[in-house]
Amino acid sequence: INAVRTTQGDLEADLVVNATNAWACQVSQRLGGIALPIHARKRYLYFTPGPSDQAQVEGFKKRPMIISPDGAYCRPEPSGKLMMGWVHHAPAVNSEIEDQDTIQSGFGIHDPYDYGRAVHSEISRWVPDVSVQRVNAVTCGFYAETPDHNPVIDFDPWIGNLIHAAGFSGHGLMHAPFTARIVAELVAANMSVCDMDLPLGLGSVDLDP
Repeated sequence: INAVRTTQGDLEADLVVNATNAWACQVSQRLGGIALPIHARKRYLYFTPGPSDQAQVEGFKKRPMIISPDGAYCRPEPSGKLMMGWVHHAPAVNSEIEDQDTIQSGFGIHDPYDYGRAVHSEISRWVPDVSVQRVNAVTCGFYAETPDHNPVIDFDPWIGNLIHAAGFSGHGLMHAPFTARIVAELVAANMSVCDMDLPLGLGSVDLDP
């Protein structure tokens, strides 16, 4: 790869990092790389307003994330709202930019049989004070998943100056600092690496697949 063509012009590059997650497989193939084992799935998050009494808001924000035995979860947002979700096995979809914010039928919040009502009901079983609050917002996006739920971080076997760092299965934000360090090691070595030293004298980590 000598350059990447974008809507704002061509960008010359000695090395390209594909960190486009849900779009990583499409991007890899457009750049001449392999078909990555990354599939996009829709995930939905639902929100309640949180406590109306301002005196309770600060205490509410300090609540921990709660996960039910059946995989439903909730945590307070900095805004004071409560965010809720539930693991569901949605089919793989084509990750089109225009579709990432589209709420599919059955996943809204207005119909009594919508998925948002089920999420609210499950959370209310474990956090009873949620039951008196109404779900008033929903958002969605793409979740990039690999077969073993571990990310792909390495050089492309077909394109020598293309590195992939994608497929984090919902853990991208948490893994971002360590991922950046692995990518930096790959760039410095200009080849795949089997292990790397951790900072702060924490030892080394095995990177073999």
